[in-house]
Amino acid sequence: MYIKLIILSLILFPSFLFSQFPIPTEKNINTILESVTVILLEEEDKDVLYNFRNKPEKLKNYKQEISDRNKVWQSVIENHWNFNSNFIIGTYDDLLLLGQSGKNVTILQIGLYKDFSFVATGLEDPSKPAGVTSTGINSATYSLANTNEITTLKLWGSDLAFEIYLPNSSPTESDMLYGLMQLQYILHFHNFTPETKNKSLSLQIKENARELKTSTLLIDKSLLAAGCTENSISKVYPYPFKIVDKQMIANAVINRHENTAFIQITEIPEGDGSSHAHTISGTADGKIYYYYAKDFFFYRTPKFKYNEKIKLKSLKRYKAFIEGNYQY
Repeated sequence: MYIKLIILSLILFPSFLFSQFPIPTEKNINTILESVTVILLEEEDKDVLYNFRNKPEKLKNYKQEISDRNKVWQSVIENHWNFNSNFIIGTYDDLLLLGQSGKNVTILQIGLYKDFSFVATGLEDPSKPAGVTSTGINSATYSLANTNEITTLKLWGSDLAFEIYLPNSSPTESDMLYGLMQLQYILHFHNFTPETKNKSLSLQIKENARELKTSTLLIDKSLLAAGCTENSISKVYPYPFKIVDKQMIANAVINRHENTAFIQITEIPEGDGSSHAHTISGTADGKIYYYYAKDFFFYRTPKFKYNEKIKLKSLKRYKAFIEGNYQY
């Protein structure tokens, strides 16, 4: 799989433009509209197949999980992808053939962002204490390790590469749809219509936020910090809200409920650790009402997490943003 990706990058993609929060240019938009979008299906990993070669039950489950995810991903695309009509659903081999034929191609796939850090593995001489000894300095040994993985929705092609961070490592139907709706909302906004040509996305989000005064905000109870109750929330957030479970939010997203929004918390890379972005999106169309990710840098702290719960101060920040106080 990785060899195929290297070959494809040499054939199709001479340079890349990365953005944590996608801000497409007019050139990017035209590239997507004028190319064939290949919706990549997940393929079986040869290393995993080898590791499970003598474990028939695990092998069967692994293959079934990939098959199930591909069916869901294909259904999400067929029912909800609307940014361009020229797309195919296929594999890396299909993509390679298109690239070799000279056609302009962009790729949409579920992928992984990986963090690698040097992790201490022991001492040069395990029989002696660390530091200065009678025979010299006994230093720590380090090895490069994968310390964090974040599932993403990736759109990439010639001179563009955008990622939407997804909330779960094994994305569900509603997770995939959340990422797809958010991506398409951003792409449609930057399609440079007369209404949006001279307006920034950040300004549009500020205008969108006012709609939360009359929309019902769905709050996932599993994301609430300790002390956040219906009573305490109502004291700091005066607009319509409901505390619900994950499945109710998933149903609202899948069925595209009108006049409701929900809070999604996604992990984003920060130095050698991670922070979490809070996004409020519409369940009907992925419209973005709020986005907050505090700038932070963690050095050599791969297990450090920040901002991963909805706290009362989070809700105060939502309220301030809705009311036009952007410095809160």
